[in-house]
Amino acid sequence: MESIKQVSLVTLTNMPKLSDQKADEHANERRMYLAKRIPQFVANHDLFKNAKAEITFFTEGISSLVCSIEVCGKKTVLKIPLSTTHAVGEPQFLQEWEKAGVHVPHVIETGSIDEHQYMLMEHIDTPTLNKVYSKKELLERGIYFNMGKTLKMMHEPVGKGYGRVIDG
Repeated sequence: MESIKQVSLVTLTNMPKLSDQKADEHANERRMYLAKRIPQFVANHDLFKNAKAEITFFTEGISSLVCSIEVCGKKTVLKIPLSTTHAVGEPQFLQEWEKAGVHVPHVIETGSIDEHQYMLMEHIDTPTLNKVYSKKELLERGIYFNMGKTLKMMHEPVGKGYGRVIDG
């Protein structure tokens, strides 16, 4: 794929997908604001410094800007929530779920780009279940049952501070 922009050894293969809905204009602006900062973030990051890095933005999802960063055939994922107040604590939940035995992306580090928190994590390169199996196959193979067991494991750790207080 022809690259769109290059900063030192960092190449963007695409730009974030934007919504064509008027109600999403603010999110689109924030998405593009953050997307313009990612090449510099990657170029200056100790994990990627002095290496050719390829950034590819994911095309699904609306509440975060998510991209893969590939260096020497190894991919990581950078996730930046668009909101500065929602999704606080997500890295801690992933870390607790990992401790509980749930296969989740390993969180490499957290930090901030301007006022936006980010999470850099391992890339798990596998298609989603709905792209591999039909609903009937998911039932027949007992995958829904195993998903329920995983969900139980995910709810065993006790967490504090995730989300936002709505009433009191």
